[in-house]
Amino acid sequence: MRVNLEDFRFSFYMHNTTGTIKDCRAELVEVADKNGCEALQLMNDVLASHLRNKPEEDISWLEENFSRAAHTIVDEWGTIKETILRGSTFYQEVSLKEQMEIVRAFNFGTTGHFYNCANGHTFVIGECGLAVQRSICPECGSPVGGQSYQLDGTNTRANSFDNLAGQSLVV
Repeated sequence: MRVNLEDFRFSFYMHNTTGTIKDCRAELVEVADKNGCEALQLMNDVLASHLRNKPEEDISWLEENFSRAAHTIVDEWGTIKETILRGSTFYQEVSLKEQMEIVRAFNFGTTGHFYNCANGHTFVIGECGLAVQRSICPECGSPVGGQSYQLDGTNTRANSFDNLAGQSLVV
């Protein structure tokens, strides 16, 4: 199930990158919907078979090692389908490890440099961390930054990144 999902995700990424997404959007939606339904059916078949053959044995193992992962994959098919329909770029949440690596790479020495646009896309303000320039979010086109050291009213602090930056100062 995971391999099928990642293969499709890569194909979707390549269509997006090369600009051919507009020519095959309907087909990609259809394939994502079909694959999502097949993943759900496979998950249900495996669970039913296991419960039929070993109703009392290893149910916690099955939940821990199969059910959660299978539900995640089925949910991801739905997310991909919705993303294709919206015409947006597909995103995966940035892991805590990746966030920590980002904070370490910037090495600001203070907190207050990480912000989110109105749609939650994180951006960074360098130097003193205060807004002196307006721009647009490259992901969604929302305003980012500000002017005269005043952050645009639709922007918020990216608290998760700021918290990590604060922790890295203590370490």
